[in-house]
Amino acid sequence: NRFSNITMQLNGSGFWIEERKQADDSYLAGGQVQMTYHLNDKKGEITAGVSYFSYGNARGYFPFYDNEDMCGNSFIEVDDDGETVMHYASDFELIEAYGAVSLNFGEVPVTFFGDYVTNTAVDSLDDGWLFGISAGKTKKPGNWSVRYNYRQVKKDAVVGIYADSDFRGGGTDAKGHEINLGYQLMDHTTLAVTYFNNRIDLEENETTDFERWQIDLKLKF
Repeated sequence: NRFSNITMQLNGSGFWIEERKQADDSYLAGGQVQMTYHLNDKKGEITAGVSYFSYGNARGYFPFYDNEDMCGNSFIEVDDDGETVMHYASDFELIEAYGAVSLNFGEVPVTFFGDYVTNTAVDSLDDGWLFGISAGKTKKPGNWSVRYNYRQVKKDAVVGIYADSDFRGGGTDAKGHEINLGYQLMDHTTLAVTYFNNRIDLEENETTDFERWQIDLKLKF
């Protein structure tokens, strides 16, 4: 069977993001199609997918969850009972394409991965991308893993409040590196160290440097 090595996955979702008493609620609807081709003799697999996310009632509304933090997204200033407040300047209709190639070199799995997203509701500052590589897997004591990725996320590529909360401190309008090292200390216990070196406020006259070290001790029960 020529299709025996192929698996497909369909996902759909819908969420209320923020309920409002005096205005329309904000919500998210999304769908995803993913296909994986499994190489013979367990040598690895190739994965590709496409996603669509539609945020209802974003443009002209307060930023989700925090009225004073745009998390990098563009905003407009409006008068609210004599007070100047920030609202989203755009809607968010996101199309995402992603892929990964995973290969097994003896006991060491290696994965090359990439991701691209564009916000079709705006005409500029509308896309983001990421590429990277990972090697190793922490399954048994003494195992190790390493991961590296570089990304750039423009101001309105995605909803900033939902972007990676560790990269650039959370949000959009940034680019930079992420390096992660992991080591399996013992059964069910992993130590990981992650370093972020990013630049924020890409659309401003002066960018801001952001560095973060993160140490995680993970216990599984």
